[in-house]
Amino acid sequence: MLVSCAKAPEAALLPLPKQVEYTGGSVKADTPVTETLVDAIPEAPLGGNEAYRLIVTRKGITIEATTPQGLWNGRQTLRQLQISPRASLGRNDKDGPSLGRNDNHSVVSDGAEGAHPVISSGVEGAHPVISSGAEGAHPVISSGAGGGVEKSRGRIPCCRIVDWPSFRVRGWMMDVGRTYVSLEELKREVEVFSQFKVNVFHLHLTEHEAWRLESKRFPQLNAPESMTRQPGKYYTQAEMRELDAYCRERGVILVPEIDMPGHSRAFERALGYGMQTPEGKETVKTLLDELMDTFSSPYIHIGTDEVGFTDPTFVPEMVAHVRAHGRKAVSWNPGWKYGPGEIDATQLWSYRGKAQPGIPAVDCRLHYVNHFDLFGDIIGLHTSTIYGQQEGSDDIAGSIVALWNDRYLTNEENILKENNLYACVLALADRAWRGGGYQYFDDFGTVLPNEGPAREDFLDFERRMLAYRETALKDAPMAYVAQGQARWAISPAYPNEGDLTQAFPPEEGQWETDRVVTGSGIYFRHVWGPSIVAGYYEDPRPNQTVYARTRVLSPKEQTVGLLFETQNYSRSERDPMPPQGQWDYRHSRLWVNGTEAFPPEWEGGAELADYQEPFGNANASGRPPQPVKLAKGWNDVLVKLPVGAFSTKENRLTKWMFTCAFTTLDGRAAADIKYADKL
Repeated sequence: MLVSCAKAPEAALLPLPKQVEYTGGSVKADTPVTETLVDAIPEAPLGGNEAYRLIVTRKGITIEATTPQGLWNGRQTLRQLQISPRASLGRNDKDGPSLGRNDNHSVVSDGAEGAHPVISSGVEGAHPVISSGAEGAHPVISSGAGGGVEKSRGRIPCCRIVDWPSFRVRGWMMDVGRTYVSLEELKREVEVFSQFKVNVFHLHLTEHEAWRLESKRFPQLNAPESMTRQPGKYYTQAEMRELDAYCRERGVILVPEIDMPGHSRAFERALGYGMQTPEGKETVKTLLDELMDTFSSPYIHIGTDEVGFTDPTFVPEMVAHVRAHGRKAVSWNPGWKYGPGEIDATQLWSYRGKAQPGIPAVDCRLHYVNHFDLFGDIIGLHTSTIYGQQEGSDDIAGSIVALWNDRYLTNEENILKENNLYACVLALADRAWRGGGYQYFDDFGTVLPNEGPAREDFLDFERRMLAYRETALKDAPMAYVAQGQARWAISPAYPNEGDLTQAFPPEEGQWETDRVVTGSGIYFRHVWGPSIVAGYYEDPRPNQTVYARTRVLSPKEQTVGLLFETQNYSRSERDPMPPQGQWDYRHSRLWVNGTEAFPPEWEGGAELADYQEPFGNANASGRPPQPVKLAKGWNDVLVKLPVGAFSTKENRLTKWMFTCAFTTLDGRAAADIKYADKL
């Protein structure tokens, strides 16, 4: 029987395949697997080079695809299909071999392999995936059926799956130019995300703060005195070749970026001249040569954003130089203005980025996780289309989630947790593979509807993602926990005339409900404003006070963890820490069972900071959950949320919002409680 992917009970597949038919029964995880390269997957109307057919029967397991990349994709689905409770879908462990190493599959070639780049290509139906080299650049065999499944206990449901991506680019970007991220962490991201068919890793290597790629021709670029953050921290060419190979083995294309001619004060400090000078241009070309000798990627990102152009020949010369080496050039948009044929692809940023006919575009516009909160923005990300399109085309290649380290976070784990990177990349992986969507951030935005397909789709994604919390995501730095059952009653907004301490009827027990919302993070006004990203109010007004209340049922008296904040601090701002004893600069308050809950001691300065000043612990996801006692039975929670102006000296980007989630004390899961159905 052909069943809806969303309703298939047998496995938590992520991303959801296009077609799944469960045929009954199951086989052992070490059942022999045959992988066959065929001429076509006729059921796949697009994304043919990544399409695959997976058939599991009692006679054996077969994966068919037109390219090694398609075989890789089928292999990831096969691993997810196994139903052993001790599945190992994560990094290397004693119970099974690495997911990036494969040893026992048989491979049968029955057609052309076609290995081509992923972003700029011809007709969508012929879009190749990621492979830009020979078949040997990708793993083609794996141990047993699962490559990490316990052979003695794992079982796989019999089924027939035909699958293909709706968008050919599904990726993430890490800004290591501003803040160095360890090679071990970069590899972990590749290892984890590749299991969910994420296929592009954009590495932003240079910034005002530092030049993070070793240069043998200009070693002064890597000198500590040339860096203003983490002096002396950079990647050797050998390390980047190692990362490049690591990506290729896992079906991921690594796109390196040297930002030019802007974001280049590190270049100027080291060399004493700018990129747009005659000497600078020749130096940049030499540095591009080093870059292209280090990375195998068919795509080289040249930046071009946020800069005044003094030499009109600079960008065309750099594009020509990249192309002369057989590579393709990618550029930010907004940035240098190109016509068709003058650039190979653009990456759109901010709401001002616009796709152009004849130039493949990657949507990154509202996908900057450094501005995201923990619970609300992931709803907007997963429920939104890619650039308003239901599926990819010649001009719309796909999407990338970007993490910019403008503000200095000294703890690498906090970079990942506060930006919610792992959960957000998986949200995009699911949406970009499946296509579709219900808005473009501007309908219900970040506030999950109380009913309807968008709600059910997101909650199903959340269920499928968190099913991997103890396997593929076991070691991932993630603060996200299930929020689907959280329900909050929201009061009417009370005008406060600028007095943010003023009390209103809910504080005296007089409650009136405006409406009830779902989730653990609610924006009343999004940081980017309602015309770009919708929040609770269509037209939020300043100088208002609103209240939120809920009731939670605890099966026993217990101490649980609390994630609470009323201003999620963007990691791109200079905001100071809140005043000691206050949750924010707006006099927000929290009561649990009538007792006020106060914040922890804030770490960091209360004065407007420099970007290089380390950020403290103001974000809930960047500190351990705060212990709070719940009584056995029903517990009442009340939150007061005043707002004055939407931009202040302390918070240039005021977020009128709150995060409130009860978790286990270690923060790895939602607490054992139940939210009231009626509020």
